[in-house]
Amino acid sequence: MYLGRVTLAALALGLSQAAAAGDLDLNLSNEAARFSYLFPLTDTGLNADLGLLHHTDGGDLLHAGVLLVDEAGQGTEAFTVGLGGRLLRVEGGGASGTALAIGGSFRYVFPDYNRLAISGAAFIAPEVTSFADLEGFHEVGIRGEYRVLERGFVYLGLRSVSADFGAGTAGIDDGLHVGVSLSF
Repeated sequence: MYLGRVTLAALALGLSQAAAAGDLDLNLSNEAARFSYLFPLTDTGLNADLGLLHHTDGGDLLHAGVLLVDEAGQGTEAFTVGLGGRLLRVEGGGASGTALAIGGSFRYVFPDYNRLAISGAAFIAPEVTSFADLEGFHEVGIRGEYRVLERGFVYLGLRSVSADFGAGTAGIDDGLHVGVSLSF
């Protein structure tokens, strides 16, 4: 119930930014669905990041964060990196908790084949920034993208999301997914 109310509040905040440019991402596997929305807070590369991951057996993950995204390839737009943090709410295996995770993302567009890109992200929250039942969290993922439209990609990704609830590690999601990413 708590996660549902927080999700609605986060989506309302994200939708209120719909007039601004942003990236809308939806990916699916047999057992999981993830929705995320990245939108600029400033014109200097500071972005807000909102998302929800639901797994039929593993649980739910809600995140809100900030990322500073900039070019990392010496003046070329082919390689961008984002660094920042996320506030997480995790519910799974009969336990729940919150955490503050740090991490980042990258995206590389192949210069000679600009329809192809590879991107990834990693976030970690150790015990010191994890609260309630949660004693730690990690998420890593990588994906290969193909640009179908000027501002629309399809992709195949691989991710591992897990939470440590003290009594053991709960795998929130682990495996392949397919998705679409739209920039507007």
